[in-house]
Amino acid sequence: RILLMQPITHRGVDDDMLARWTGSLRNRGVRRDVRAAFAGMKPEYTLTAALANQDFPRPILIAWGDDDRLFKRRLAERLRDDLPHARLVTLADCAAFAAIDQPQLLAELIDEHLRDLTLPMS
Repeated sequence: RILLMQPITHRGVDDDMLARWTGSLRNRGVRRDVRAAFAGMKPEYTLTAALANQDFPRPILIAWGDDDRLFKRRLAERLRDDLPHARLVTLADCAAFAAIDQPQLLAELIDEHLRDLTLPMS
């Protein structure tokens, strides 16, 4: 299981956490709903949402793992470039799930970001 989780986390996921994440998939109705959700995903929805956010007026924090193998860095850079007030921060020793690999650092970044949002704009 450790190799299976390596693309998403360097720290690993124990059996209890994996069971919490996947336990609901034992339910046929949940599996049906997940399949329907994935089948309903269309590029035009994503592109429409992206266009709607191009003029988002607030600062945006994008925290990205330096070893994220699920979502390529070019996606983070594209997101940063598409959003006018976005800041991209790369998290060292981190894969896709920053909250597992670097929880303290991620919490500090979010706290700093939220604190900056409350400061008067100059």
